[in-house]
Amino acid sequence: MMMSFLMSKGQIDLNCAHDTCLVLSYTKLSNRYKTINLDTSFHYASLSLKHARNYGDTGLLVNAINALAEVQFKRSEYAESIELSHELMEIYQKTEKWTEYHEMQMNMANIYSGIGENYKALEYLSKSIDFWKKEGDDIRLAQSYLTRSEIWRFINEIDSATVDIDHAISFFKNIDSLHGYYAIACNTKGNIYASVDQIDSAIKYVELSKVILDSLGNNYLKVTSLNNLARLNQKKGETEKAMLYYSETLKLARELKSNEILHLALGTLADFYFDQKKYQKAYDMLLEYDSVKNLVFNEKKEKQFLDIEAKYQAQQKQNEIEILEKKNEARELKIQQKNYTIWILSAIIMLLGLLLFLNVQRIRAKSEKNAKKLESEILRAQISPEFIKNSLSVIRRRFSQGKNEIANDYLADFATLMRRILDNSRKKEIPLSEELSNVALYLEFEKERFSQQLTFDIEVDEFNIDTSALIPPLIIQPMIERL
Repeated sequence: MMMSFLMSKGQIDLNCAHDTCLVLSYTKLSNRYKTINLDTSFHYASLSLKHARNYGDTGLLVNAINALAEVQFKRSEYAESIELSHELMEIYQKTEKWTEYHEMQMNMANIYSGIGENYKALEYLSKSIDFWKKEGDDIRLAQSYLTRSEIWRFINEIDSATVDIDHAISFFKNIDSLHGYYAIACNTKGNIYASVDQIDSAIKYVELSKVILDSLGNNYLKVTSLNNLARLNQKKGETEKAMLYYSETLKLARELKSNEILHLALGTLADFYFDQKKYQKAYDMLLEYDSVKNLVFNEKKEKQFLDIEAKYQAQQKQNEIEILEKKNEARELKIQQKNYTIWILSAIIMLLGLLLFLNVQRIRAKSEKNAKKLESEILRAQISPEFIKNSLSVIRRRFSQGKNEIANDYLADFATLMRRILDNSRKKEIPLSEELSNVALYLEFEKERFSQQLTFDIEVDEFNIDTSALIPPLIIQPMIERL
């Protein structure tokens, strides 16, 4: 039986057997959604594996298991990923594909390291290293040494980590095409030296990593090296050098236009200024840090919206595939049983159309409901920009007036209120007493802004009002703000 599947980039004709087409199509769809939506990718990978098991082709089964194991690892479903990886290793062992078998051992080491079972990871890596030595595969051998050195360092086995990283460095540095690995290895070597307080040696290797990354133009990895150099020089007491590296890190983070990287760079620089008792600069960094944090938050929410849309589109695509399957089954049934009348076939088609319509309506309603819920959560999490601006202006004015103690107290209260608002935005309901406490703190800020000219008193009739009653958060403060 031949099938044709409609996919997101046009019509793809798969001239192959029924189950083969399904496995290949579902695997492609899983890979396509892997960087967009893991839930959708998992859905298609599961369907691919289901049909691959039914078909019984080893090649298709291996591809399907690989796809699902990778998605489960990214979804932090480590137990399920390990189980599938073991199944894959058994297949490679039976078919005597030893290179693929030991590559899976390297993958197993990464999984176990990710869940903190470092000695289990070392066991798998050691077996792989022995095999790569025997096979003379220097690239995979060096990669295994690099991975194992990082695990040794994590469990504080510094001597073993040093031996492994030296093996990796000696290989990677002689091959131009692998200088990216060489830079990573040098940075790892620097971290090993830093863990035993050999700061000068650590700086030497991290600087070498930076030089390599400069030549490769890899600015994403360079950010890590710059930040390490700043941290190491600060630890050494080289404040000016540390300042230069922190500033270069921040500059590069801005150029990369990645809010997450910029968020981390601003945080480390603010900590540095605070340690140097440069509180005004630390405060300026924290202001931008909070601003970028809100951007990161909004980006994540936007991605959630895109995920919902992707799920809806994926479900529509799945419906299309299911309709095609059912239509093909109807055609075969018509060929096999010619005595079926036209009205029965018409009824089946109409029923399928009705089911599709109802299913699409249900999915659309669910998507709209989820979108409205998510939008509500975002709106609830937002804080009045005018209030923040006014509060920060008061703090800055107190600092400029030399009233540092008052400004610091006000800044601490401001941070407390912001934390409460952010915490409560994740809750559906909070006690009335907690909401009134937040309102009181908000009014204290307004009182300070109006130079103590504002007076207020919160009275609650405790006989008629239960202050432990639950209400939606942030419901009273906006009404007071409009007064």
